[in-house]
Amino acid sequence: LSEAQPEPSVDEEVDVLAESDAPDVSETVAEQMVQDTAPAATETAFVEEEDAASPPPTDGVEIETAKLENDVVALKDEFRTETDRLSAALDAERRKNAALEAELSDMREGFAAALAARDEQTAREFAALRARFEALETEAVPAPVEPGAAEAAAAALVAALEAGAPYEAELGNVENAAPETPAVQEALEVLRLHAASGVEPKLALKSRFGEAARLALAAATQSEANGMMGNLTARAISLVSVRPADPRAGDSPGAVMSRAEDAVERDAFALALAQLEDLPPPARDAMEDWIAAVRAREEAFAAVDAISRLTLSRLPG
Repeated sequence: LSEAQPEPSVDEEVDVLAESDAPDVSETVAEQMVQDTAPAATETAFVEEEDAASPPPTDGVEIETAKLENDVVALKDEFRTETDRLSAALDAERRKNAALEAELSDMREGFAAALAARDEQTAREFAALRARFEALETEAVPAPVEPGAAEAAAAALVAALEAGAPYEAELGNVENAAPETPAVQEALEVLRLHAASGVEPKLALKSRFGEAARLALAAATQSEANGMMGNLTARAISLVSVRPADPRAGDSPGAVMSRAEDAVERDAFALALAQLEDLPPPARDAMEDWIAAVRAREEAFAAVDAISRLTLSRLPG
């Protein structure tokens, strides 16, 4: 077998054609080479034009923008969910408060009836005490006060304080019966502060405590609120009662208020004032009117007690 002959190269084929008598061989070969290379040149030119027309890459910016948009949508959804939750809670508390308000109205009517009955009894006691004291007075230089007259004057003043009525006349009788000592005069000055108007009765103070406590707790929450959600929570507390039902230990405004309310229910107003001293300033400021009324009442009763002790200690026998 003869060995396989290698295929001639392009150059060898060109040489053979050049030696042959075929016309325009060089031109024929050149045209064929142009045709073979034309598609590749065209494709290269298209790629270069496409690269030149393409905008610079923006993948990083688009990703960051999409992330921010997703975050905004998530925040809106969270805000909407929290707003719906608070709205539902407020509706529930309003329904509960409507029932409590009806119950409180019944209690107020009962308090009013009790106060009216006690006012009538107090008026009768005033009339009897005044008549008794007037019988002891004379137009001449007053004689030394009898123990019974001093006790009657003090009792009449205490009754006026309990009723929340003006007590100028009763205070004048006590002044006539009391010794002129610095301690007695100091106590009389305390009593003169509210003689024309009287001090607030115990039942009225107890009735007003709930409203004052609600405003105080709302003020405390408002002072600690951060952002819109905190303000919404403070607003909700200002609309409903959120005090603990039983006295609790602790320094939180709610715990302090629970102990003060327990003291008020037990008529321990001095203890209630001491408990309220632990409230933060915004809460104390919101309750200042109620605190001032209780303090005036407590100081008046303390002054009467001091005068009674000092007067009785100086009477003969």
